[in-house]
Amino acid sequence: KASKEFGLNLSTSWMVGDKESDIQAGRNANIKTILVGKSSTFSSKIRPHHHAANMREAVKIMLSEL
Repeated sequence: KASKEFGLNLSTSWMVGDKESDIQAGRNANIKTILVGKSSTFSSKIRPHHHAANMREAVKIMLSEL
């Protein structure tokens, strides 16, 4: 809904978060995901595309894929 309302291009969008529900939301939207911070226990079906120690590292990951 938000992608239509705000004109987001999901093929170039990312979900960055620090918990499993953030990663699940990104996966549900078919966008790339980055887990920030310490890894927590994830179910076998939910995996982030990338893991970053902090937001600075997350930004570096996103920029490297431009």
